Amino acid sequence: MVRHTGEAPTQAFRFDTADGLRDDVFSQLAAGVATSKHPLHLMAVATSGTDGRAEARYVVVRAFDPTARSLSFHADARSPKIADIGRDERLTLLLYDPDTRLQLRIAARATPHRDDERAFAGWISTAPTSRIGYAQPFAPGEALDANAVWNPPSEVSLDDPEARSRFVWIDCEIDTIDALWLNSTGNLRALLTWTGESWAMRRLGP
Repeated sequence: MVRHTGEAPTQAFRFDTADGLRDDVFSQLAAGVATSKHPLHLMAVATSGTDGRAEARYVVVRAFDPTARSLSFHADARSPKIADIGRDERLTLLLYDPDTRLQLRIAARATPHRDDERAFAGWISTAPTSRIGYAQPFAPGEALDANAVWNPPSEVSLDDPEARSRFVWIDCEIDTIDALWLNSTGNLRALLTWTGESWAMRRLGP
């Protein structure tokens, strides 16, 4: 069970204007990409599974583009989430920072990239150790025999054809951001919606 200590959050957020809240949220998302120690370096990605049941898993946030309104991650082409995205591009992304007590629930649309310039740029930006998973012969979630063995290499080169062919870069274009700030002086919540030209904000009950 998680219990709050009653201490004040480490940062305040502006819920009075759309631009102020957008800037605060975008700043936090950018910080999450910049350092692996930041709580927003990880996000839960929820898709619709084959039976209609929601499927969720954590991924590392690899990039954030405020102009394109996109968060990005990469995944194995054999992963069930890639098949889920192929059936339905709509995602829910969930991020939470326990220090600032900011929760972000984001509605987005996924565009997977494989064997194109976007995927190649993502592939060459990955650390050698991050590429190891793409070289494994087993698909993520695949049922294995009890005697199955794979001795992973210490690193995987950029030129490994099998590993590279399994690499998928996913851009998640943001449509809405449901921001909830847990504050001892009163919780605040608002919905930011992209109108096609700008961000609109509507206050919500927390």
